[in-house]
Amino acid sequence: CNGHGYRDMCLGACRCHRGYGNATEDGSYITSDDPAFANLRGDCSERVCPGGVAFGSVPTASASAKVLKECSGNGRCDRSTGRCRCFSNFRGQACEFLMCPVGSNREVCSGHGQCKRIRQLAQDPSALPLGSSTADLYTDESTASWDFRSVYGCVCDTSSEWLALNGASGVGLASGQVQEVEWYGADCSQKHCPSGDDPGTSADEQDCAGVKYSGLSHDTTNLGAGAAGNRCHVECSNRGTCDPTTGMCACFAGYRGINCGIIDALAT
Repeated sequence: CNGHGYRDMCLGACRCHRGYGNATEDGSYITSDDPAFANLRGDCSERVCPGGVAFGSVPTASASAKVLKECSGNGRCDRSTGRCRCFSNFRGQACEFLMCPVGSNREVCSGHGQCKRIRQLAQDPSALPLGSSTADLYTDESTASWDFRSVYGCVCDTSSEWLALNGASGVGLASGQVQEVEWYGADCSQKHCPSGDDPGTSADEQDCAGVKYSGLSHDTTNLGAGAAGNRCHVECSNRGTCDPTTGMCACFAGYRGINCGIIDALAT
């Protein structure tokens, strides 16, 4: 057994030491139903790699988490070293962590955000989608919240200068806050343009009292709405188009200003 196990005379096969593998492996790394076993020699000459919950597998039952696989199904095992070679954006000994995206500038969250576990995102009042509850909703990784430790996402930044342009004190649902962030996108690479009240209507489109964050499309039972004085983000005052690469408005004819909120009859 190549010095990494012993021969079981009853089975007529090797029982390998931990970290090496064949069909008698104890399941600490990979299990006998893992397709990776089909390629092992069974003589304890090859290393096996750490395993974790396989992101691409289906749940084992309606109320149970997914199956365990070598390198969590997110990488390939180097049989000579027993180390996982993770696919892009996965990290960890078992490739068990899906990290935050890297922007075109090769910085995590494009240098415009913080990388946090999704468990932390659910408790962050400024993380989108906005909600009034900061309760810890991720408590049991054996069932619905199997990924609460392993998946990361960006919480995009909002500068004080951008907030000042929008007449807001912060991001959130409270009075004086705005229901949008400056930088957005999975990698925080895009920038919202300044907001303003549409000068072509009598309504105040920036009044978000009683309004829930517009990005929500799922159950909003535990999510609150804007308080009195809360502000909606009306990009370019609905009178221009936003260039997300620069965060600058291109106003329609007849409107001007940094947020296209000024009517200009002489504009062409």
